Amino acid sequence: VWAGVEECDDGNAADPDGCLTTCKANVCGDGILDMGGEQCDHGPLNAVEPTQGACSAMCQRLGYAVFVTEKQYAPGVDFNGVAGADQLCTDLSMSDGSGLKFKGARWKAWLATQMAGPDTTFFQSTVRYVNYSGGGADLIANNWADLNDGNIQGSINVTEQFNSLPLGNTCTSVTAVWTGVEINKGFGANCADWTTNSAAASAVVGNYTSVGDQWTDANCVNSYYCNKGGRLYCFEQPPM
Repeated sequence: VWAGVEECDDGNAADPDGCLTTCKANVCGDGILDMGGEQCDHGPLNAVEPTQGACSAMCQRLGYAVFVTEKQYAPGVDFNGVAGADQLCTDLSMSDGSGLKFKGARWKAWLATQMAGPDTTFFQSTVRYVNYSGGGADLIANNWADLNDGNIQGSINVTEQFNSLPLGNTCTSVTAVWTGVEINKGFGANCADWTTNSAAASAVVGNYTSVGDQWTDANCVNSYYCNKGGRLYCFEQPPM
């Protein structure tokens, strides 16, 4: 450490620890997770009132953030497989247009394959899920059980850019969100595990306007084919 120049120097190029790559101390509220001392850090979105966010002003975990993507994406083109969708969620949360920008957070896309789905791949939170907007945080579900009981507390219709998406008809390219999660039937069609945009393949989609089961399974009368655009639900997860 150079006195008067550096606050710290841990000799690595990783930000999510006690010393940033700028040789400044990582402090609660800077939006950069200190994995050794903070449960979360949502920067200016940290909540003064416990019901107003997913991370407290003391960087204690109150819940987990959720968003639906601003844009529509094609499986096999814009993302490849679940891992590709997870990375897309992470990249979008930190993009220039994002209102989130908390660094060090881990994100997963709400997607099922033929072998596994969110019920086995997601952290099952005992605390709330919230959808951040420019005006605060909207409650989506009180916990994992509430998220999966057929009725959520609010629709997931605000994007990483804090835009509220327009209402639309079920199973249209406006409202469709790729999920592959078919209610009461396990995993459904999923664009060959999210690796193809073929017009001969289809996938189960959700509807971001719904607060019932249709948020994850829109129960489309006609197949929703993989050559169409679809959004993603992105869920914050605990850090590794």
